[in-house]
Amino acid sequence: MIRNSTVNAGMTAHVMPAVGSSIVILVTAALEEHALSQGVLLPDPWTKDAPPTIVYVPDSSWLAPMTVVIDARGGAVHGTPSREKSEVARDLDVLVRIEDGASVWVAVSSAHVPDLARRAAECFVTVKGLTSAAIARAVGTVTGQEIIIEDADWRGLSLPLIASSIRSGDTAEACRDRLRRWSAHTDETEDAGEETEEGDQWPVFGSAAVWLTETLALFDGLKTGRVPKGLLRHTMLAGQPGCGKSTLVDQLAERAAIPLHRLSVGALFAAGTGYLDSVVRQIVGFFDALRSHNGPAIGIIEEIDAMSTRTGGTDSNGAYWSTVITSMLLAIDDLNASGAPVLLVGCTNRPEDVDAAICRPGRIGRFIEVTPPQTIDDVVAVLRVHLGRDLPDAPLRDLARLWLGESQAQLADRIAAAQNKAILAGRPLGLADLDPDGMTKKADSNGILKKAALHEAAHAAIADAFGREVGAMALRLDRAGSVSGFTTLIPRLMGATYDERLDDCCIALAGRAADAYFGKRVDDGSATDLIQASHAIALLYLSTGLSETLIALPPDVVTKELTTNLVLQDTVETILQDQMSRADDLVAQHHQTIERLAEVLLERRTLAKAEIAAFLTESKA
Repeated sequence: MIRNSTVNAGMTAHVMPAVGSSIVILVTAALEEHALSQGVLLPDPWTKDAPPTIVYVPDSSWLAPMTVVIDARGGAVHGTPSREKSEVARDLDVLVRIEDGASVWVAVSSAHVPDLARRAAECFVTVKGLTSAAIARAVGTVTGQEIIIEDADWRGLSLPLIASSIRSGDTAEACRDRLRRWSAHTDETEDAGEETEEGDQWPVFGSAAVWLTETLALFDGLKTGRVPKGLLRHTMLAGQPGCGKSTLVDQLAERAAIPLHRLSVGALFAAGTGYLDSVVRQIVGFFDALRSHNGPAIGIIEEIDAMSTRTGGTDSNGAYWSTVITSMLLAIDDLNASGAPVLLVGCTNRPEDVDAAICRPGRIGRFIEVTPPQTIDDVVAVLRVHLGRDLPDAPLRDLARLWLGESQAQLADRIAAAQNKAILAGRPLGLADLDPDGMTKKADSNGILKKAALHEAAHAAIADAFGREVGAMALRLDRAGSVSGFTTLIPRLMGATYDERLDDCCIALAGRAADAYFGKRVDDGSATDLIQASHAIALLYLSTGLSETLIALPPDVVTKELTTNLVLQDTVETILQDQMSRADDLVAQHHQTIERLAEVLLERRTLAKAEIAAFLTESKA
């Protein structure tokens, strides 16, 4: 249920920053207009007892100015926790911020918001863009003169361009004339932009690219009558947060010119009371809307793993979600029986947490993996899309090598941060803005890079020994000489068994085992791995139904339980010790592979999935 603070609905006058005041005024006006239209009263100022809030913005150019606006009101704006943190560390980070109060997450999409924050948020505002009234208000505030702005005056202009046109010292008419000139110029270049529109699509990789191509062909065949309706297969898109699952569906609908309807757990609660009858009505309405079209339609169910399984939680919680999921299953079956040419697409970061009945064949039974960019060229393609017309001739391969392994959303955030920095500074984007940390190839005088390379190579080699695919590896050295590294694994498309979960724990501990084997000492650099392994074991016992008990608690409850339950701590400690011994033995057994892989990683600094797979295959020959 949504709880809104009792606040003054009027706008409090704030001192706007000297730099970028026009953009801040524009964003303030848009935030207040959309919040009011959605029935949300924004705290002003933001107090400690204000509910956790998520503000969705139209695109990345809104992130920095929206943060300034909310900061000015006293809100505590939080970003997405580092992907290099463990799941438990990210969850604890969110819990601490919620406990501190006045917590706000600003994001372009739900993929950019921590999972626990999405579940805990009680207030949602979706800022859909600017209006003529908001622009007129900003012009009036900056110039001190009232003026009427029409939609045609600013058609086709982005937030940064509109803000740049509103200048202190100009008259209101001068600002409007500038808007009109720039808008007219945009109209003149639309045809040229349409010629490159296909290349500006969000890049898609691997099996997801094949699925997109096949599905576009199916929709084309449906429209011409060459393809029967029964060939559409409901699909589950699975992958780590920020890989562009929702964006992929948006791209499919746009390119196929097919109506798209959305459903998400967050929307079920944001658009209604949250009571069972309200949630079920919205599910039924979603499927009714899909069947209402005369031709093909697409329905996307986002965050489908956020629907607790029917066997999880307390008795009352389990009964609630059992009814919700049963309603979903019946609606899917009715849709299939109707013969309507509708494609259902579920999106999940954790396919193993989706109720098994939803995923069976005949419902949403086809699994497609959506991966991060797998090669340097893939990363460059993503960067080019988000840079738009900025830095058209800039060499990006060096940066792409540093960022290989990051998701599309993380790469987009990097570009957005650089663009926002330039916008607020009132200057064009420069190549240096893309690399604020100044990544350099410093000499490894203390052997810390080699130690980190061996640590990451151990994760990868032991993962391969257990049959897990390694997605990417990287080493990073900042200006201060601090080293960080990461190894990502391709998520399983199906649920894990008890033994596979223990294997994952052993993989997490392999880096610590390598520190001891090769360096003859263990330091606190492995703390993150230990946190990840501890959390994985606690989840195994209290959230999966794979241990002696069938109790299945939500991950955030398990995190709290691990900090207070001494019996659980003893159980986790015993298993950790067993898996640590197992990891020590495996590292000793595979030490030659680990050393050779570490040498390759030291030389290249980043390795993509294909490079890692080729090396590991060759090492077995």
